[in-house]
Amino acid sequence: MTWCFESDLEELLANANTAGDLEVFHASQKLTDECEKVNEVTKAMAGIEEQHCYSAILVSRT
Repeated sequence: MTWCFESDLEELLANANTAGDLEVFHASQKLTDECEKVNEVTKAMAGIEEQHCYSAILVSRT
């Protein structure tokens, strides 16, 4: 079984200083979308509550 946790996104955002803002934003959106898909399948299979998926809003660096 696969779960998505906040730490997945934290790791992604920790590398934001070496990536473009848009690249990181799209990557975080993709991670969130995948997390939601996995959780829907897992919920259907196991009959359990859905894990919360985290998304990120990046503020442009000045």
